[in-house]
Amino acid sequence: MPEVSSLQDNISARLSILGDVAAPDFPDWIAERALRLSLVGRIESSGPDCLVVAVEGPEALIDAMELACSLGPASVMVDRIERQRLNGALQRSGFQIA
Repeated sequence: MPEVSSLQDNISARLSILGDVAAPDFPDWIAERALRLSLVGRIESSGPDCLVVAVEGPEALIDAMELACSLGPASVMVDRIERQRLNGALQRSGFQIA
């Protein structure tokens, strides 16, 4: 029987998404993907060239989130994503757009 992930398996990470990311639908798109992956987090800041997302969950699902964001919706052009591991839990539920 496969093991079920526990909270100890969760990590927190900050994804800085760089490129032409100013599309108004991108934050909602990110939130929808995060919720589908059962990740919690928030968009910390956004601007025309950088959108910063803090997420928490199993590392494999954060990997999937990073890949999804790199492809993005048709309205954005992601050049690169910088990922930084965070210490501690985000202590939130759901996904928040600031």
